[in-house]
Amino acid sequence: MRRSVWLGLFAAAAIAVCLPVLFTHVPPKGSGGSINLSKWNFGAGGPVPLTTGWQFSGRSGAGSETAQGTFLPIRPGVYKLALRTPPRAQSLALYLDDASDLRIYAGTRRLSPSGARSGTPFLETLSFRPATTGTTVLTIESRAAGSVSRPPILGEPGQVDRLALLALLSQAVFVGGFLLLGIYQFAVFLGRREDRASLFLALVCAAVALRTAVGGSDLPAIFLPWLTSVSRLRAELFVSFAALWAGVCFLGVAFRSQVPRTAGRVSSVVFAVGALISVGLSPSSLPWLQDTFHVLLAAYFLLMGLVAWRGVRQGADGTLLLLLGLFALAATGLHDALTVAIGLLPLPLAPVGLAVLVGTQALWLAQRTALQMHREAVLSRENERLLNRADQQLRDLRSSRTLLLEREESVRRDIAEMLHSRVQTRLLLIWHRLGDIEQQIETVPDAVRASLAAIRADLDAVRERDIREASHRLHPSVIDLGLLPALRTVADSYADRLSVRVRADRSVTALDRSPHKRFPLPLRLSIYRAVEEALQNTARHSEATRVAIYLRLRDGRLRLRVRDDGVGIDPAALSPGLGLRSIAARVALHDGTWRIISAPGQGTALEIDLPVPTPETIVGGGQFGTSTRRPS
Repeated sequence: MRRSVWLGLFAAAAIAVCLPVLFTHVPPKGSGGSINLSKWNFGAGGPVPLTTGWQFSGRSGAGSETAQGTFLPIRPGVYKLALRTPPRAQSLALYLDDASDLRIYAGTRRLSPSGARSGTPFLETLSFRPATTGTTVLTIESRAAGSVSRPPILGEPGQVDRLALLALLSQAVFVGGFLLLGIYQFAVFLGRREDRASLFLALVCAAVALRTAVGGSDLPAIFLPWLTSVSRLRAELFVSFAALWAGVCFLGVAFRSQVPRTAGRVSSVVFAVGALISVGLSPSSLPWLQDTFHVLLAAYFLLMGLVAWRGVRQGADGTLLLLLGLFALAATGLHDALTVAIGLLPLPLAPVGLAVLVGTQALWLAQRTALQMHREAVLSRENERLLNRADQQLRDLRSSRTLLLEREESVRRDIAEMLHSRVQTRLLLIWHRLGDIEQQIETVPDAVRASLAAIRADLDAVRERDIREASHRLHPSVIDLGLLPALRTVADSYADRLSVRVRADRSVTALDRSPHKRFPLPLRLSIYRAVEEALQNTARHSEATRVAIYLRLRDGRLRLRVRDDGVGIDPAALSPGLGLRSIAARVALHDGTWRIISAPGQGTALEIDLPVPTPETIVGGGQFGTSTRRPS
């Protein structure tokens, strides 16, 4: 799939590059200081770019210089070209980027932008009538470096007007589009200060827009008429170096792992120095700095290509779009170079390629920002859910603490009542009986022996019943023997009212009997108290005669079920009292779950599911193991 995509892109680029050759008329090239356009039909073939055939005379760093060949507008001097025009040509016009610092002659007549005005607002045409001899010498005196950025274009006045209007509109659209994109990226940076890639891309867009506005063909002449050609060239070079610096910073931030650290630092320093030099360099050296900038620009695009290629091979995010943007820029640049080499009318597509390159990066940043915002929204919802859960757990914890305090106070109150009403009364009765014995000890020996036997029985009752019950309320010592013995003991305490059966599967029995893998004491105590509360509620409210207690171990979780054959309840109308709230608190302490299953006339079942934090999980199976039947 990827190979077919690349093949399609190469085919489209080849077609785009070859279209100027296949579907346009190639004008003649100039040579020897002249160009023969006597057979050229401007109406069918269109305007002609005057690129080659110029005679140049001026001064270079080594002295005077005379040369023939390509029009080089960045070099000051005198350019001459003899035009052999068609015999019936009535009027022709020239289109230049900016003629304010140029002296232009058609023969001996000087052409001025304030001459013949075209019908298009804001645009002026350099019109002239060809010589009757058929040859008109075109002379252009460039007094400063960087006067224009492209060679002159010769055509009929209407054609030149349309060409100038198209250039003006395209530059305005280009500048406006890049400014809007830069403002958008800067707004994204203001909203997300950690996303510095958006900041540097905004700087790139602003620098490109400013460079086009300053170095364009018509915009400076309309909106910045007070700028001289040298000032324009300085501003253009400064903004161009600033754009490259921002571009290197963008690569370093957006593709940090693909950009070599040394290359990024060196490039930033070079571009920063170039921007500073462009401000103070002498006007005669500005063309050299412009040539240097072109070399550095090529090196920057090579660095960008290396980053894109490495990123695509490593599967880095965004590098495929970067490579596609570079491919579009290379294709449009090749198109422009081919049109200039052939001598066709230059319809520059490189700005379109640059817009595609910057647009792909803006699209990638937008996708990344949207993905990050989506992740932040998901994290925010998850954090909100966790906070709500933590808040609920905190409320449950407070409720459990309150419940435990209430339960503890209830136990204290019961024990105090038992000690005060039962134990104290019995001990007081024993004290009075000892006083009676003291009076009878000499007169009625047999009665004394009977009284002592009764006192001994009362003391045994206090010790065995009251004190043991109080101790059991504080902590059941039988729980240390294991979970099943403790449950059987609590079942025995209800033998006079209920028939309680305790059953457990083999896994529970094996784990409870093992001294090393026994259920943890907190878990045993919680189950014991839950069963105790359930039996107490059953004895008080259910009118049941039989209760079955089931214990089963599955997948590391202990499942307890206490079921009676009582009258049942309506779960919807159930109002949890202190006992059920105590069960809920103990179950929550172990991250377990519980529920009550009941219906009127069908008995009641309490089901508890608790995780077992044992070193090894014993997975049980089969029928229930031990069984203990209690008499009714």
